Amino acid sequence: MPSISSDSSTKELDLPEVEVLLATFNGGLYLSEFLDSLCNQRGVRIHLRVSDDGSTDDTLSIINLFKNKFVSCEIFSGPQKGPSANFFSLVEIASYDYVALADQDDIWLPNHLISSLDRLSETPNIPSLTFSSVSEFGKDLKSESIWPNRFPGKDIRTTLTENLARGCTFVLNSKAINLIKLHKPEDAVMHDWWIILVVYSSGRVTWSTVPEVNYRIHEDNAIGGIPNFRIRLDRFFKNVKNRNWRVFNQAEELLESYRWSMSSQKRHAIGTFVRDLSAPLLAGRFALVLWPHRFRSALIDEIALRLTFLIMKGRKRGVSSMGNCTIYILHCHYRNKSKNLP
Repeated sequence: MPSISSDSSTKELDLPEVEVLLATFNGGLYLSEFLDSLCNQRGVRIHLRVSDDGSTDDTLSIINLFKNKFVSCEIFSGPQKGPSANFFSLVEIASYDYVALADQDDIWLPNHLISSLDRLSETPNIPSLTFSSVSEFGKDLKSESIWPNRFPGKDIRTTLTENLARGCTFVLNSKAINLIKLHKPEDAVMHDWWIILVVYSSGRVTWSTVPEVNYRIHEDNAIGGIPNFRIRLDRFFKNVKNRNWRVFNQAEELLESYRWSMSSQKRHAIGTFVRDLSAPLLAGRFALVLWPHRFRSALIDEIALRLTFLIMKGRKRGVSSMGNCTIYILHCHYRNKSKNLP
């Protein structure tokens, strides 16, 4: 039996390990290209975790062809409730120091994981997430655009109303993963939006302006592309009459579930947003309408959003006594696990 103590093997064993979470569903058309790019990642050892949501094409056959190219590979049956639920099921089983999210149809540049780990190494003692811009491309394989072209900066209220990140570029440390595991959201718009809000409100988020992922735009994307004018307006005004706006519900649930772990600045900013949007009188919501900063990247989105603030009816769910009790228990539990949480 050959020894594994050669110089090359020893160097390989010293490489950082990353757990890659891949949610799949009928992804056979592009999956091989993604897995090839995963195999070509530099400077890391990869543990692949796949949750398949009931594919009927050759998705699982393709994954099995690649299984032996990773340090380990496990395949699970997904909950079959959509991509967000599928990703959250993977987060529940994540156990490594570094965890990356992956889509089945993108192409990772070879330095994506190692560059992400370099950024995470700057804040090892707090929940941390890093992501990068993506280079979007279509059927002709030519780059269409770089996205995003801005980051929300120091005010989390811009992230409450627009997700400026692609989940397929997320890499997190274990403290961030443990924080996310403490609460399974009911009102998350999408898994990646919820994840970045949790970490941004209670830890640190960093961003590379240099694209590390080629993001494929096609008709089956769950997220991506540029919707037309009518679709944009429909998204904002849908269910506004009954105050069933998931963006608001997501912000409210974030505050209720993680206020104990937030910095005072982030807690105040989110609380102010929820309070103003909950105001029963128009005068209260006018504070958001007149807010001097941009909420959204596109001008038409910005106009539609501020109109939405005007016509929404006031409603405030509030935190129940049971919710307060649960938050306190989670607070004590997590503080014991991470003394350096801000």
